[in-house]
Amino acid sequence: MMYAAPLAVMKLYSAVPYLATLINYLVWTLYGLPFIHPGSILVLTINGSGLKKTIRVVLVVLAELVFISILTLLTLTLTHSH
Repeated sequence: MMYAAPLAVMKLYSAVPYLATLINYLVWTLYGLPFIHPGSILVLTINGSGLKKTIRVVLVVLAELVFISILTLLTLTLTHSH
C-alpha cells in the first residue's frame, strides 16, 4: 500500500498551469521587445526575469530526464541478471 501512495499524488499533478505560465511569459516578453513595441523595456525586464526562472525549472526537469534515461540505458545494457 505504501508504494501506491505516489500514484495518487501523480494523478493530481497537472503540467497545464506551468505550461500556461511559460506561454504567458513568452508572449509578454515578445510584446516587450523594442522592435515590436517601442518604449516597453519595463515589460521586457519584468517578464524576462520570470521567464528566466521558468526556463531554469524546465532545464532542471530535462536534466533529470536525461540522467534517468542514461541510467536506464546503462542498467539495461550492462547488467545481466538472468
